[in-house]
Amino acid sequence: LKAGEELFLDYGSSWEAAWDHHVATWTPPPRAEDYTYPEDMDETGVLRTVKEQESDPYPSNLITMCNTPDQRRKNSNHVRWKESGEEWWWSITYCHILDRKMGDNGAYEYTVSLLFSSSKDGSMSESDLKYDPSTPFQDLYVDYAVPRRAIHWGEKPWFDDEHLQNSFRHPIQMPDHLVSDAWITEE
Repeated sequence: LKAGEELFLDYGSSWEAAWDHHVATWTPPPRAEDYTYPEDMDETGVLRTVKEQESDPYPSNLITMCNTPDQRRKNSNHVRWKESGEEWWWSITYCHILDRKMGDNGAYEYTVSLLFSSSKDGSMSESDLKYDPSTPFQDLYVDYAVPRRAIHWGEKPWFDDEHLQNSFRHPIQMPDHLVSDAWITEE
């Protein structure tokens, strides 16, 4: 291929038939009208606390995620927030907004409860992400004085498009005559 050229692939009649069937029979998943992409949320707006969310909830597929300075929590369950010094993907975890107050600089600061996975593979289910008001405050992992810029919107596990039960999935078959002999290895 040269720069600017295009390659058109024929996925085959089996793929075409499966796609046509999918288009003809597809229905939106339950609560599709409530779905919101994290990118569509305001990353600068005032965040509601868990108490405020009881009467004014966020979309059910979203959760807040916080940058935290100490995911290992060697010293205390309650830590004053500071820049982590880590790459963002290393220091971010699911969180709940417990409280909000005006900081000395005129911007809101948040108290957040952090959610860490206790499973070996680091996974969390939707029930792991629910806020439990019966958990004693001293048992929570808490960051306080968290600036808004350290709190982001994320997708709850298993809620993004790739996990929809009725997504289109079908193998793409490549005809043998399109496969170069150099690509074929004998074992």
